[in-house]
Amino acid sequence: MMKENVARDKKFEAELEDKHLLDELDSTKSVAGYFYPQVLRKGEEDWSIAQIGDIHNKRILIYGSGGYISLIRRLARGGATIIAIDISPVAVGMIKAIEAEFKGQIHVLRMDAEALAFQTGSFDVVYARSIIHHLDLNIGQREISQVLKENGIAVCIEPLGQNPVINLFRRTTPSIRSPSERPLTIAEVEEFVSTFTKYTVRYCYLTVLPLLMIRRLMPNRLFERCLYVCDQIDQKLFQWIPWLRKFAWAVMLFCVK
Repeated sequence: MMKENVARDKKFEAELEDKHLLDELDSTKSVAGYFYPQVLRKGEEDWSIAQIGDIHNKRILIYGSGGYISLIRRLARGGATIIAIDISPVAVGMIKAIEAEFKGQIHVLRMDAEALAFQTGSFDVVYARSIIHHLDLNIGQREISQVLKENGIAVCIEPLGQNPVINLFRRTTPSIRSPSERPLTIAEVEEFVSTFTKYTVRYCYLTVLPLLMIRRLMPNRLFERCLYVCDQIDQKLFQWIPWLRKFAWAVMLFCVK
């Protein structure tokens, strides 16, 4: 019965991700696209690539591809070999559509993130964005660590689950969430990074939350500038008042095996 429930949950996860990705093609349907605009994603990509450093000739696993076309293209242009996995047929199809652009640098597989079919130490870098909170935390950490080489890098960006305002929004939008997803707590973040030899934890998106509500009333340049200012304010607040970190919307993790 448990195996049947797990299989059913994974099927639902795949179908829900398919729907999200298709909805993102139509901005009038995409709730995620409204509250998680491309400029926010680009900022995360910039941070991630800066943390990784030189990517030339690196093997990078995109752990849950999520249709992250822009990131995959940027990594491939930097000389990396990309292997992307996802449980969603739509996500896999989106990545397959760009494989030919990079002459063998990009490969995509439909695969369960909790049962990776790669040899131990296969990758220099694992990039995971908004996937670990859909998994059993211990299994996700084990799979990432197992496929990383010694001194390999894991970059993870995950939502946190301790801001009451965000949690109210989550409760009122159950149709865009799966039963198994559970944003992380600070304690779970600390547990996850503790298994690595070195790590950096960057909490983000606190004062930006009200800005997202009115972003379509603002020119893009103004919104980007305000986003930068909000991030600077957030980092100072988290430094001066550490207990505010639990109210951040997300956390960025840079971990070395």
